[in-house]
Amino acid sequence: MTFLRTIYRFRFSFSLFLYALIRFLICPFSKMQTILKNSDTIADIGCGNGVFALFLAQSGAKKILGYDINGEKIKNAQRASKGIGTINFVNAAYESSHKLDAATLSDVLHHIAPFEQEALLKRIKAALRVDGMILIKEICHEDGWRFSLSSLTDKILYPRDVCHFRSASAWKELLDSLGFTVSHTKITWPFLSTNLFIGTKKSCL
Repeated sequence: MTFLRTIYRFRFSFSLFLYALIRFLICPFSKMQTILKNSDTIADIGCGNGVFALFLAQSGAKKILGYDINGEKIKNAQRASKGIGTINFVNAAYESSHKLDAATLSDVLHHIAPFEQEALLKRIKAALRVDGMILIKEICHEDGWRFSLSSLTDKILYPRDVCHFRSASAWKELLDSLGFTVSHTKITWPFLSTNLFIGTKKSCL
């Protein structure tokens, strides 16, 4: 199975192997990959150790670009992806340097300030081809105890970060204002706040 091949690539570190396994348990990567299956060039922004980017590459995506400002995580991703020619990890903030069919952000946006969220989404939109897609996985305010559990987990993993969560309606409004046609899916398994937002770049903007 593709997810097993992905986590096996992190066998050089038990903690990273465990991390990759946990990411698959708490993120709907298979569903996200299905949404992206017709996209040739994909940017995984805030890719971290590269788990989802590697999963996409091993699922047949033609070109994956992984961006993260954490140099140590990029080194881990590069080591795990050795020998896969369709993937390239970059230790940098995302800039619109390639035309994209799709961009993904998994639990990334709430770690940056609201004005930076908007600026990043604008840069992504500029790089997307007409009818290109942005796929966002986020934690949302209105998910009750699921939100509380997710935000607690986030605080444990990233104790120094100030998080900037939004409601699902606020994310949809923001994406719509930037020129995306938006759909929203709420995932109820596992027991965490898991929301997928699919934004398609409008042809008239």
